Amino acid sequence: MTILRSRPSRNLIDVHDEVNRLFDGLIGPAARPVDAVQPMAADVHETAAGFTLQFDLPGIKPEDVTVRIHDGVLTVSGERSFSAPAGDGVRTHRRERVHGSFTRSFTLRTPVDTAGIKATSQDGVLTLFVPRAEEAKPREIRIDVVK
Repeated sequence: MTILRSRPSRNLIDVHDEVNRLFDGLIGPAARPVDAVQPMAADVHETAAGFTLQFDLPGIKPEDVTVRIHDGVLTVSGERSFSAPAGDGVRTHRRERVHGSFTRSFTLRTPVDTAGIKATSQDGVLTLFVPRAEEAKPREIRIDVVK
């Protein structure tokens, strides 16, 4: 006699994946407008000194990006312009690269030193360092011995 193990939860996951694939085909990159606003991929790291945020912005000049902080909200915004080869006889067969304006905002719940924020750009990656305010930095309290 052969015993077959059934894993109903695995079957549900398979169905879920299939439905996701179906919808990805319907509303994937080909169906999305090319000039639609797209969220930027971001990594956020925290240390005792502050926060480091990294954004992938390939092909975007640093002068086309704005970094603002206001009322505890850090906002990175900008615009990727559309550039097509110019000249006679140029036909575009496919246009998948996204262009248009973009924005990403982060609410900072820790007090930060706004004057100390540093922004650098290298190889299409924007890196922001947002230092904690002195009162928000962890510190050790010395224990005095009373005699």
